[in-house]
Amino acid sequence: MNLPGCVLLDIAGIRLTSEDRELLRHPVCAGLVLFSRNYSNPPQLRELIREIKTINPHAIIAVDQEGGPVQRFRQGFTLLPAMSHWGKLYDQDRQSCYQQLTQAVFVLADELKQAGVNLNLIPVLDLNHGVSQVIGSRSLHQKPEVVIDLASIIIQGLHLQGFAAVGKHFPGHGGVDVDSHTGLPIDSREWSMLWYQDMTPFLSLSQQLDAIMPAHIIFSAVDHRPASFSPVWLQEILRKQFNFQGVIISDDLSMAAAASRGDYAQRAKECFLAGCDLLLVCNNRCGAVAALEALSTCDLQAASLRIAKLFNLVSYP
Repeated sequence: MNLPGCVLLDIAGIRLTSEDRELLRHPVCAGLVLFSRNYSNPPQLRELIREIKTINPHAIIAVDQEGGPVQRFRQGFTLLPAMSHWGKLYDQDRQSCYQQLTQAVFVLADELKQAGVNLNLIPVLDLNHGVSQVIGSRSLHQKPEVVIDLASIIIQGLHLQGFAAVGKHFPGHGGVDVDSHTGLPIDSREWSMLWYQDMTPFLSLSQQLDAIMPAHIIFSAVDHRPASFSPVWLQEILRKQFNFQGVIISDDLSMAAAASRGDYAQRAKECFLAGCDLLLVCNNRCGAVAALEALSTCDLQAASLRIAKLFNLVSYP
């Protein structure tokens, strides 16, 4: 197969437009991220994905299907509890938690696979410090050792169903109250706090995870740039210290926290050159086009090879 592109786009509705089809053929486009607005029922979703794969047979079809408040597909899918449910159950009855979580991941992955989705952006590895409202119930637990324990079950379940596991939001979104969708969070905690708390799940699971998504957050003790735009975080720490060899997937470059890095072309180039392999550019079509064109002038081979390896972990219906 040809090497995949490095940008994931979105679409506005439940069917492809002529412009959507054209962009799916762009050599830098790796596929799509689907949202609630793209879903009405399972047959519609299967037909949409069938058409996408007619255009690009190896397109990445990604979704955030975490459970609880972040579950894009609801009607016709099993409604799953928020990640925090599993942490609470763990505290009450560990063995029951293991059994129920294993079953829930099986159902989650099986339903997505039947629909044709081939990448679910989970697990959330952020710690719940009681600070971040945007993370909140999306976090498995406040203790890193519990997050590691439960995330390992999620990762194993995903792998058994042929899905890659994507840990997010490196090095941790749980310590800031500002939502990176609406502003630029700055985490001023010392390195030791980050290392022994928030980063622990990412380090412990780095050889099990297939991909990691960095946060659009400035950690001022380490770098003046958001982690997603920081060679210090992505190359020096994640690649070298953690020896992470998988795909680094950016969070959406349309988020407010990314706006400080310039226009969409500038954001895409800086994010890519910092070390992100696969870039999400959603909710702004003009920005997505600008990102595609900007990356057309970059050497994408190393990133594309890592993404191609990810494809080998993904089941295609």
